[in-house]
Amino acid sequence: MPLHPPHTLEDNLRPDQILGPVDPTTVQPRGPRVLTEDEKRVRNAREDMPPVDAMLNLDDFEKLAEKVLSKTAWAYYRSAADSEEGKT
Repeated sequence: MPLHPPHTLEDNLRPDQILGPVDPTTVQPRGPRVLTEDEKRVRNAREDMPPVDAMLNLDDFEKLAEKVLSKTAWAYYRSAADSEEGKT
């Protein structure tokens, strides 16, 4: 599951640190991909997501975000993300 933007390595490594391209067939499992329970939960929550104009305040957005984000994404947001200011 990708956690970084597509060009993270190229943008942050010197050319001599890049040894060559990665063959995706060597890092991805073969065969049909089975969704995890968390991925199923997120998919269902996104299908049932209310329209944005139904949100009245930031608390509404936060409650919805917890439902539609993966556990990893929610933990990142909840733990302060990049601002280093946690939610109390």
